[in-house]
Amino acid sequence: IKELKLDNGFCSEEIMDNYSDPKFTTSEGITHLLDRIYTMFPSKKYSMTVGCHGTGWVPAGTFNTRAGSLRSDDIPETRYLGGTTIDFQIEISTFKKGITDSKIGKFEMILFDNCYMSNVEVAYELKDVCKYIVAYPTEVMAYGFPYSTSGKYMINGIDFEQICESFYTFYSRYERPCGTIATINCSGLDTLARFMKKVNQSVDTTVHVDSLQRYDGYDPIIFVDFQDYVCHLTDNPQFISELDDLMSVVIPFKKNTPTYYSTLGGQIPIAKYSGISISEPSEHPVMQSYKQTSWYKATH
Repeated sequence: IKELKLDNGFCSEEIMDNYSDPKFTTSEGITHLLDRIYTMFPSKKYSMTVGCHGTGWVPAGTFNTRAGSLRSDDIPETRYLGGTTIDFQIEISTFKKGITDSKIGKFEMILFDNCYMSNVEVAYELKDVCKYIVAYPTEVMAYGFPYSTSGKYMINGIDFEQICESFYTFYSRYERPCGTIATINCSGLDTLARFMKKVNQSVDTTVHVDSLQRYDGYDPIIFVDFQDYVCHLTDNPQFISELDDLMSVVIPFKKNTPTYYSTLGGQIPIAKYSGISISEPSEHPVMQSYKQTSWYKATH
């Protein structure tokens, strides 16, 4: 555990504590780590940045990281999926329980510096342990979040609009100009879930995943644009108007370059962008676990 300090314009690091086996894939281990932070750095408000890899709501152990054969000078790296083994993968429900049981209890913001985490299923699972989520609906280049230019907007008050704007500015000028980001307001997710349950009970429409704005390079597709999906599910003007109002609350800020990059799919155009994904129309084998998500249970 390190403390960063600013002294006369210079940043320094001080090691405050060491640990060798934090058991961070268990809720007990997560609680223990957070409680140590709470004790060492007492505060009324906390935020968290989670780095490394992500696969949205998809259960731990489903995927491994890219095979070594995929890595070459011709294929740019992204902060891709999963740990190398299940030993380094955390279930979203486990992550939630670890926070809930800790002395911190709830974060002002969680920044997921990982691929695919701006995901309605993930956000709904975590809605009670954080006020806001900042995340990417697609893969993000290996460089990740540009802390050197955007980190200042998370200190001395969080400026979500500038977090998204500065991220966009950085990736618009990046060597491969691909980047997507969104701020999720968790206070609007219960209302959004009730809306989706109303829509699901009112329509009998089959939406083909290939007709939607995809957010990944998987085959079959797993992650698609949430708002695009709902608009294909129903053309009821009242529902569409209600959806627009809800999305302005749930996603107050979002930015995207014209394309995103996927290691498996290359550079893919973005025609529709709500800033958050859903997987419900997917026919990928991972969907065998989908009905166990809190989002599915709340919306059907």
